[in-house]
Amino acid sequence: MSDLFEVCFYFSDEKKYEKKASHQFIVETARSLDLPGCTLLRSVESFGKNKKMHAENFFELQGNCEYIAIFVLNEAQKQSLYSKLKEAQFSCYITKASVETDVIS
Repeated sequence: MSDLFEVCFYFSDEKKYEKKASHQFIVETARSLDLPGCTLLRSVESFGKNKKMHAENFFELQGNCEYIAIFVLNEAQKQSLYSKLKEAQFSCYITKASVETDVIS
């Protein structure tokens, strides 16, 4: 079994990439690379290193949303996605951890 990583990308939707919102761009990029899947989460409330609060409320619904894109990838898939995002100058914070997977049926 190959080594797998859970890779999480944390980003906001304030920038556009190839005329697409950040969340659309990362999902479409992953699909174009034929990656095995992506889970995209939109935050309800968050803050970053600058301690500025971001909350999904009436006044911010049209504003800057925070997202997390989660992947489980092998090393080659991870490098392929990293390269594509670097090429597009996609800016985000990334965490990665070695994981084991299993299926219950």
